[in-house]
Amino acid sequence: MSKAIDLKTIYAKNTLQPNKNSDVLNKRLFDTYNKIAIKITGSALKGVNIDLGSGDKGFSAHCSTIGIISYPYDLPDFDLEKDALDHNSESVDFIMLNAVIEHLKDPSNVLKELKVASIIKGETKSIICVGQKE
Repeated sequence: MSKAIDLKTIYAKNTLQPNKNSDVLNKRLFDTYNKIAIKITGSALKGVNIDLGSGDKGFSAHCSTIGIISYPYDLPDFDLEKDALDHNSESVDFIMLNAVIEHLKDPSNVLKELKVASIIKGETKSIICVGQKE
């Protein structure tokens, strides 16, 4: 097993652990991105979401409490650097990629998947937040 795979496995095991603050943090995260979406596009986030790099799946869990269907994608089941989305892109209203892309060695695959989803639906919003990398 390569060193990169070992790091991905360790990441997956650590981020799958529930976080006691996840509910509060993900509500704040959603509320912030929803305000931005309204300001930029004139419409709120709603419908169907894909959460790429979902970690503990807290964002998807919050979405389910407010009537949004959310599909979490992350390691170990989904590798953003090489896997294709197994999802009907026509049904996706917004895609979330929060503080993930800066950790990818090669983000070209995930960016290609975002482009395909937005071309098929035409109105899919992609929200990419880049965290500060030290």
